[in-house]
Amino acid sequence: MVYFLIVIGVILLDHLVKYAVASQMVPGESIPVISEIFHITYVQNRGAAFSMMQGQWVFLILLPCAAILTALIILFWKRKNWNICMNLAIAFICGGGLGNLIDRITQGYVVDLFDFRVFPVFNIADIFICVGCGLLLLDVLRLDAVLAEKTDGLSRSFLQKLFEEGKVFRNGKLCSKKEKGVEGDCILVQIPAPEKLEVEAEDIPLEIIYEDDDLLVVNKPAGMVVHPAPGNYTGTLVNALMFHCGDALSSINGVIRPGIVHRIDKDTSGLLMVAKNDHAHASLSQQLQEHSITRRYQAIVYHNIREEEGTIDAPIGRDPKNRLRNAINYDHGKSAVTHYKVIERFGKFTWIEARLETGRTHQIRVHMASVKHPLLGDSLYGPASNKEGASRQMLHAGILGFQHPSTGEYMEFESPLPEDFEKVLKRLQKQIK
Repeated sequence: MVYFLIVIGVILLDHLVKYAVASQMVPGESIPVISEIFHITYVQNRGAAFSMMQGQWVFLILLPCAAILTALIILFWKRKNWNICMNLAIAFICGGGLGNLIDRITQGYVVDLFDFRVFPVFNIADIFICVGCGLLLLDVLRLDAVLAEKTDGLSRSFLQKLFEEGKVFRNGKLCSKKEKGVEGDCILVQIPAPEKLEVEAEDIPLEIIYEDDDLLVVNKPAGMVVHPAPGNYTGTLVNALMFHCGDALSSINGVIRPGIVHRIDKDTSGLLMVAKNDHAHASLSQQLQEHSITRRYQAIVYHNIREEEGTIDAPIGRDPKNRLRNAINYDHGKSAVTHYKVIERFGKFTWIEARLETGRTHQIRVHMASVKHPLLGDSLYGPASNKEGASRQMLHAGILGFQHPSTGEYMEFESPLPEDFEKVLKRLQKQIK
């Protein structure tokens, strides 16, 4: 959303300045601001930069369209990691390109106005395009970006962590992730060896939906903790995975969470992907960061949702009043987006599908509670009574889709609603008949 606001802001600023000049001056007129240094000069440029290709309007329209399309592809599909510098660069380039493109289509020329008497006259759109290209170049040349491109299986976020821990050296000296990569440099990256895992393997039945040499897709039952934590060192999904896979689990997430790429809450049922090696883990983690993984949940919430569908875009962080909870936190929270649509209404309750764009802790539970529709059975974020027989929050991770780390093939899996969820649904359906 912020990205598109920046693009629109650039276009509006560019056209406001162009309109102000065009309404007060005639083509060819020049007003000195700083004598012999800077003038405001009204030029109707019917060509490209430096007034080249005059009159070749088809090419002049197709070229910026191709540039903008390429920029959007880089932003949404080809980038390994999103960051502020890259987003600003693409927003500035798109905003400036669209600003000039609109003029070429509607007027047949672009209004240029800034004249420094050294190089051709230019406008606001040109400035943003140049700044965007500069930011793009700075980001691409950053050492963490260069290493992410050159190394196999190491994500940029993992490399940034190594920089922060002082484990990256350039020509024998400690270096920063913001430094520029220079051809011929010798870069040493110290990758910590995986610690010995002290969690014991346990013969716990697993419902495996899919498995190959790179990953598993597991249907986790409600009540099972994903990885060991204080109070839950046994009986977890990790204990079961260690028994099933042995040493064939990724080590990126440390000794307590081998193979765990993402998690769902103890009392949430449904699909999880598990990485068997570090290459698969890095690929799946990258897809999570790029929001390209499909994650659709089914939930029952309190009260009747009037609209058929909606989006909740609100940052989530720790609740300052209760350390066990998360909350909408505009000061210290991380961006979070949840899309939802109604499946069926039961008067006092609504059955919905929720699609995650981001993956914050308790995201669906926090977001739905923030709009006065907490999940049925959720004692942490919802009412303590009137649970309609629900023994846990009615939340099920029903659909999971991603690109296979090795083949690139898109794969999607579906898990039917568990028995306890179905029982609550049937009870609510009987009440409205």
